[in-house]
Amino acid sequence: MDFPKLFETTQSKFILFIASLVLSLALKPSPIRSVTFSIVCAIYLSIILVPSPTPLTATTEFQLGFIGAQYLSRACYLVFFTKNPLQELQQKGQNIPAVGLHIVSRLRWSLNLILNTRGANWSCEVRGLRRSSIHTRWAFVWSQLKWAATFFLLCDALEFAVRHNSAIGALHEQGILDAQWVLWRTFNGVLLFFSLYALMQSTHALGAAIFVSLGISEPSDWPWWFGPLDETVTVRKFWGQTWHQAIRMGVATHAQYFTNTILGFPKGTFRSSYTQLYIAFFISGLFHALADFTVTHDIKPFINNMICFLTQAVAITFEDAVIAISKRFGVRRVPRVIGWHSTIWAGILLNRKIA
Repeated sequence: MDFPKLFETTQSKFILFIASLVLSLALKPSPIRSVTFSIVCAIYLSIILVPSPTPLTATTEFQLGFIGAQYLSRACYLVFFTKNPLQELQQKGQNIPAVGLHIVSRLRWSLNLILNTRGANWSCEVRGLRRSSIHTRWAFVWSQLKWAATFFLLCDALEFAVRHNSAIGALHEQGILDAQWVLWRTFNGVLLFFSLYALMQSTHALGAAIFVSLGISEPSDWPWWFGPLDETVTVRKFWGQTWHQAIRMGVATHAQYFTNTILGFPKGTFRSSYTQLYIAFFISGLFHALADFTVTHDIKPFINNMICFLTQAVAITFEDAVIAISKRFGVRRVPRVIGWHSTIWAGILLNRKIA
């Protein structure tokens, strides 16, 4: 067997990337851990810069690039910006710190931490996660299977509408949100959002049903993938509670560390809050840009992604200013339909570059 060629494919490099990442987090603080993490970074650069000799779908390449960036960011914070994650972080039901476990148990602990992107049932759990009201095993499994089927059918119907949308077909080179008519543009934007929403919901629900049925995890380990749509009345709420929070840990922790530790801005101040906001969207844009670059190896989509996500921070800043001014004039609440409409239009206008 030719081992050098074995690791030429992107899939094999990604497996090696995950294995090295798990090892770097399972090791106790030492120079060896830093060296291992350097190897992880080199493997990820190889994934995004070197095309795979075996053809992959664009979706697969995007996912490998995106997931790799997400995992790398979280691990970077845990390895370099925390004193000792083995001592500080614990999973629900864990009786002793991971630092006291033998290497095999630490590897299992590390793998669970890496794969659990939102830290569900960990001491680092992302705040605001919603869980099902069903806690018994088989009732939860049946519930998730029904949700998976429902969202799968919805996704299929939406994709059918996308494929047969003449505006999308005619404007394929321009992007699906570049339709000239206002109603077409709105319709296309809603189609794009809900098709992605339904796909991710169905995949998450099916995964929950499988892992809970096998006894690998508990229902509480599987919070809903998205927040409530009816509360999405601002761009800030969309990104902060409605959209999935899978990258929040890798984004918010770096933004907080850079703002409060490196720049020294006091927590809770205006400077701290908005510096964190812009850094967070810069990092989020970088995740998506690197994923796109893995597919296209073209700098233009990379730049478009960065512009798109940074303008989200600009939109939130403008939105906060409008809300603050409105409160000064005695406006405390506006109808939710206005909030929904403004959020939808902000998303459509700001995402035209990457759609």
